[in-house]
Order: sequence, then structure tokens, then C-alpha cells
Amino acid sequence: MLQRLSRNLRQLHLSSDDYIGALVDAERVLELGNGSAADYLARASLYQRLDCPNAERFDLEHALLLSDDPIQRIRLTERLGHLPPNSVVH
Repeated sequence: MLQRLSRNLRQLHLSSDDYIGALVDAERVLELGNGSAADYLARASLYQRLDCPNAERFDLEHALLLSDDPIQRIRLTERLGHLPPNSVVH
């Protein structure tokens, strides 16, 4: 029930272009229980809007692991291919 509430709040924040607020709720969804591919995709899209390619990559990879849909897996692989190379900061 809390996950569903957080998903709804994420959508409300998105509708008002509040990406940080939406990200907080997207995080909460994943903290409250097992996230679905759709939950990771939603957070990846927020990271994309916030220009955080490493975090976006992390979530796309998790969505790819959780997805059972072959078409979605192809799209996720293509989207991952368009991201800049993973950079490591020490």
C-alpha cells in the first residue's frame, strides 16, 4: 500500500515538473520492497531528466535484469548503448 502511495506521489510530482520530489518518491518505492522493472525504469527516466547518466545506467541495468518482455529488453539494451561510457570517480 505504501509503495502504491509513493508511486502516485511520484506521478503527482512529475505532473508539476518537480523531478527532485519525484525522485524522492521513486527512491521510497524501491526502499519499501522489491521494485519492478517499471519502478527502475521510472527512476532511470528521472535520472535522465536530471542529467545523471551513471545512476540512469544502474537503473536501466536493473530493469533489464527484471524484465521478461523481449521487446522491452531490446529497447533497454539500445537505451543503454546511447549512454556515455561509465565513468569512475576516485
